[in-house]
Amino acid sequence: MKCWPQIADLLGRHGITFVLLADHEVPIGDQVRRFLNEHGPQEIDVIVGIGGDGTHSMVIQQLVAWVDADPGRCLPPYAFIPLGTANDIAKSLGFHVGSTFSERDLERAVSTVGHGADYRMDLGMVNGTLFADGFTIGLDPNILRERNVQKKRLHGLRFLFRGIIGGNLLYTICTGLRFWRQPQRQVDVSVDGHRWYAGPMINLIINNMRVYAGEFEFHPAAYANDGLLDIVLFTGQKDYLRSYLLALRQYPRRLRRLAKHLNRNLQHTQGRRFAVRLSHPESAQIDGEEFPESDFFDVSVRPAIVPVKIPAEPL
Repeated sequence: MKCWPQIADLLGRHGITFVLLADHEVPIGDQVRRFLNEHGPQEIDVIVGIGGDGTHSMVIQQLVAWVDADPGRCLPPYAFIPLGTANDIAKSLGFHVGSTFSERDLERAVSTVGHGADYRMDLGMVNGTLFADGFTIGLDPNILRERNVQKKRLHGLRFLFRGIIGGNLLYTICTGLRFWRQPQRQVDVSVDGHRWYAGPMINLIINNMRVYAGEFEFHPAAYANDGLLDIVLFTGQKDYLRSYLLALRQYPRRLRRLAKHLNRNLQHTQGRRFAVRLSHPESAQIDGEEFPESDFFDVSVRPAIVPVKIPAEPL
């Protein structure tokens, strides 16, 4: 909301009329569905989300639920103004989001609302719940859980530790707290009906987007419109560290080619349906939010389900 006056000014300069849905007492998904029911999609050219991956995922899920309730409905395209921490979805779709979201980046995102290219985005689904960005089991969800616990503990001191509570430093601290405590689990993974892997695991990612956790690209051939999801599996702490260090997306091109060669043994494949069976129930997360733990996860793709707007002009 602090950025809203600047965004509203840019929308006006681009000749875009708008209605802001920002009732803090009503879940944003409910506000979107109510607006669609009252006005009809024919009155709406674009639906715009302002926030991070969690916000965008929440709105997109509700939009798909609205269409699923009546398959004859036509969904307006969705546009992104990425103001979150990781911004995996926006980065994967060609938005430039650095350590700080510059005025130029913001104007480019707003211009995409009116002048962006049309794109059909896949979604993933795990145990019946949709996700736009990615689904993870193991160490990363436990780091997220630790971060949420510590954030609550620091809440009373938020005026002293505002930057730590809301930023990446708290994640770094919680990574240290959880990293060596994460047990290996035995896992059996089937991809499209065929066993792909059986053995030890500390972390498993099934991604719809190319970018993961804001800074990592585990495979360059991952696209959000290919009808496939990407699975990456880490067997232990050393494997986890090596794979993450080699997957940093900010490396220069030559170094990225070398990193790809060094990371050639990464446990990675693509598919449409995944069955993940664990020896013990394990923590999970979808789109950066905690997800109920389980010893079985059924994951599949819903291809080209969401029309979105992506940047059409170069950086």
